[in-house]
Amino acid sequence: MTPQNKSLSSLRKDLDGTLRSVVLGKTYRVARVHGGEVVLMSRTEYDRLVEDKTLERAIAIGKAELDAGLGIPHAEVVARLKRSMSKWKSSGRPKRRAK
Repeated sequence: MTPQNKSLSSLRKDLDGTLRSVVLGKTYRVARVHGGEVVLMSRTEYDRLVEDKTLERAIAIGKAELDAGLGIPHAEVVARLKRSMSKWKSSGRPKRRAK
């Protein structure tokens, strides 16, 4: 997603149209004459970027933990899950009714 350049004056002339385009997925970069840029994007696109960044951060933390030897081997995870499932099955919880 490469933002399309938009001048401040064209944004002023057609703010409503620009915002409608943004809601529909278009992204704009508006540069001010005296410096500083603003990116206009939809809330959906913003949320996607935040989600991607959060996922990247979680992966980086997990990788750092693995590199530091803090990970749990796959076989141990499977063994723990089997023990937990065994406890759940023997807990006497009500069985599902047949439909």
